[in-house]
Amino acid sequence: SSSSSSSSSMGAEEGNEESKFDNDVVPPHQTKGEVGEDGGGKVRMTTALSSFLLVALGIALLRLVIQDQMTVTRTAVTAMGVLWGVSLGIGAAFQQALGIPALLGSLLAGLVLRNVGGDMFETSEGFRELIETVGLSVILLMSSLEIDARTVYSAGWIPLKLTCIPGLTEASVAAGVSHLVFGMPLALAFTLGFVLSAVSPAIVVPGLMALKKEGHGTSSVASLLFASCAFDDVVAILGFSVSLGVALKSDSNVLLSAFMLGPVSIFFGVVAGCMGGFVLALLCKLSPNRWQRTVIAIELVLLLSYGFERLSFAAGSAAGTMIIGIVAKYLLGSALAGADECEHNDCVANLEADINTIWDVAIRPLLFASVGANLAFQDIPSQMVGGSLAVIAIALLFRLPMAYLATGGGSLTRGERTFVSLAWTPKATVQAALSSVPLSMIRNSGGSDELVLNGKQIAATATIAILLTAPMGLLCIKFLGPRLLSSTKREGDPRSAGDEGGSERRKHGEDCKEDHSD
Repeated sequence: SSSSSSSSSMGAEEGNEESKFDNDVVPPHQTKGEVGEDGGGKVRMTTALSSFLLVALGIALLRLVIQDQMTVTRTAVTAMGVLWGVSLGIGAAFQQALGIPALLGSLLAGLVLRNVGGDMFETSEGFRELIETVGLSVILLMSSLEIDARTVYSAGWIPLKLTCIPGLTEASVAAGVSHLVFGMPLALAFTLGFVLSAVSPAIVVPGLMALKKEGHGTSSVASLLFASCAFDDVVAILGFSVSLGVALKSDSNVLLSAFMLGPVSIFFGVVAGCMGGFVLALLCKLSPNRWQRTVIAIELVLLLSYGFERLSFAAGSAAGTMIIGIVAKYLLGSALAGADECEHNDCVANLEADINTIWDVAIRPLLFASVGANLAFQDIPSQMVGGSLAVIAIALLFRLPMAYLATGGGSLTRGERTFVSLAWTPKATVQAALSSVPLSMIRNSGGSDELVLNGKQIAATATIAILLTAPMGLLCIKFLGPRLLSSTKREGDPRSAGDEGGSERRKHGEDCKEDHSD
């Protein structure tokens, strides 16, 4: 009996080791015993196809990236390495010692290095655009994988209202105030308004994900904010492109093309996003290697982002990147996944975990340190500070109540609606990416001195908005979220201190284990 028990124990251990090995060499819905000779051939074929797709997407992406003239010097690489290391360390110290989000530590690290260390830590335009494109694409993919499409659909008009009403209100008020304070032409004033109206997904999304892990907020609130945050940026980028086109061109044909560019770019972005989502879902169904699925997912969103930017379809780029994750998650949970729901949950959970790790270790420190490193106090004229503060403060005073009203008529509580309003304030990535564009285009088009001054006012106001609202938004999400959002924790169950979706995935994972043990 003893030897029998020992041999069965050894067999169980061998089985566990074998299953661990199997997860890395066969598709997620199969085990090694199920593969057989024919299955082994299928595994080798899907491995070869996944490898080919990974390399092909990598080559296509590289060709798009290197079209930009980006000077790579030893000094620039060293500065970027120091920026990343200091940002990562200070961010971790802020989070562990002070309980303050690591994003704020990374932002302050770049800000201090730039204004104390001088121009050495100012990232070049090519590096900055690369970091911002990668960061925004990955954060949109992260948020899209967290969205429950059915929950957003059941919310009715609330996501659309939250996407449009607060942002358009802030853009209009900021345009009116900047027209009065700075004397800007209305078209340029609306350009500034749309720069300010964009919510930063790089701040909102990680903050919400941290709250969900701690057990604060229902999945309906999270899905609503994830979806609205991304499409809020689409509206802002569209309005920015149209306003700037009107401000710098008076030809009616150019005006018509500017208005047509938005809907057309969004349409093609949605189409490309649906195609990319199908490819990603199919890859999760067939690919035998977890790391291949993660790398190809990131390559897909970056390829879409760079491709649409080359076509000047910025709004379509954001929309398509967001759609990829939503479509992939929906397809994996429906017909494409077949009857094996465990496969769907494991694949999505693994993809989310891998992308979150890449974000925390590599992208977040560089992105926010780069944003901070490009905010030089000496570049903000003192005479513009008062006017910029007035534009930002008055616009936010109108935005906050409009965000609260936009969430009415649904199932959200007053506390949740208040939280949405406060979480809808931080500015960072979009403002950093767009703030200098008007000034550059005005100078390139030979604009007057007055227009050049207006361009400087737009850049200064966007910079001040980042300095004020990014820390304020981070702290509101961190400290007010637990007080205003309902808790999803169950007493006595430490595993429930996560989001509802995570609880569901854990439940399905346990069911899967029971099925396999049977």
